[in-house]
Amino acid sequence: MSERRKMIETIEDLIQSSHKAARSQYTPSAQRAKWTRPAGQLIWYKEQILRGMSLEATAIDQQILWKRVEESIARSQLQNRDYPMIVFSEAGCWQG
Repeated sequence: MSERRKMIETIEDLIQSSHKAARSQYTPSAQRAKWTRPAGQLIWYKEQILRGMSLEATAIDQQILWKRVEESIARSQLQNRDYPMIVFSEAGCWQG
């Protein structure tokens, strides 16, 4: 997570610098398009990283839930063991 956070911060810095270059009065008009295009690509890349982070968090949560379900099933199977039924006949003795 910390590596991705650093990546996002770096991308945000690159986006800001490309926006500054695109808006600067000293940048020739022919080069403004060259600075605008990378800014858009960086924004798209940043969104992909954020989506990946949310998918990864969702996958981790799903694994935790599956472990809980499996533990719950194991506990219920231990509690519901089949014990032999004791049946008393009319004569008064039991049969197993």
